[in-house]
Amino acid sequence: MPKKRNKENQGLPKRWRFIHNAFYYRVPEGEEYIWDDKKQFRLGKTLAEAHRTFSERIAPFENLQTMAELCDRYTTQVIPEKAPATQKSNHYSMRRIRKTFGNNAIIAIQPHHLYEYKDRIGQTESKKKANLDLELLSHLFTKSIEWGARNDHPMTNKKVVKYSLSPRRHYVTDQELINFASILPLKWRLYVSLKVWTGRRKGELLRVRISDFTESGIRFSNNKHSNDSFIVEWNPEIRRIVHSLLNLKRPIASIYLFATREGQPYIKPDGSTSGFDSIWQRYMKKALEQEVISERFTEHDLRTKRASEMSLKDAQILLRHTSPDTTRRHYRALEDVIRAR
Repeated sequence: MPKKRNKENQGLPKRWRFIHNAFYYRVPEGEEYIWDDKKQFRLGKTLAEAHRTFSERIAPFENLQTMAELCDRYTTQVIPEKAPATQKSNHYSMRRIRKTFGNNAIIAIQPHHLYEYKDRIGQTESKKKANLDLELLSHLFTKSIEWGARNDHPMTNKKVVKYSLSPRRHYVTDQELINFASILPLKWRLYVSLKVWTGRRKGELLRVRISDFTESGIRFSNNKHSNDSFIVEWNPEIRRIVHSLLNLKRPIASIYLFATREGQPYIKPDGSTSGFDSIWQRYMKKALEQEVISERFTEHDLRTKRASEMSLKDAQILLRHTSPDTTRRHYRALEDVIRAR
């Protein structure tokens, strides 16, 4: 749940605050360069002065000429509306894009420039990062048309093609899972079991509260669509897992099913899960060192394992995918691997 705004800040624009007898703007991460490299930018003592200062800062957005100006407007107006993980990825991509194209006119960018960029990032960084940058560039040019800075799109109709990347094809076998679980504390063994049985995303599991247990099952909130709340129905195995989790000793009572020693969730408001990720990597490293498994796998591979063991239709329902094509990319890609075993 978003933090409730203080009374003095109610009615103010997003990220504005009234503190120390003045109006301040809380600068989004990655946009400090627009606001004199400050995290809290003082707008003025009066509301009129604050609006005037804010308008002056975003005035260049009205007549976009350079790629740097396009990046500024996109960073300020579009990225904040995206999911936290997407925002983080976009900020990384934007730094690379700005460094390369910032001083160029928006209308000057042609497909061959983008292919040169793709090849360089693919070689110096990775093909995956190059594809992420191309996705962001494509949306940048879409917005540039909407904002009147350009009349054509240099990337539509396959003028620029991304790298073709092979999907992960590692199927986690039951024996691999048993071996990995053997080195985990009970709490994380139960997490793995709940993950496999429900097929939920990491963020969806780490956000579960005790109040999400209903008579019919566990209520989850879709990571990808915030307005999508759904129930995963009870079965004997899921009931056993949850019962065992609730009976674990906790130093502090918590409203969360998976909580830290301080009773806090392992997922932050911005969607990051650095604490949990460190725990996962530590035990994965231990499993490899002790040779209980021979190949590293990711937490997300467990979701793929669950989907791969179901029919395509059932997997689509379980994974909450709106399109069977999305499920097929995760599900069908492993069919040959599974058959080979």
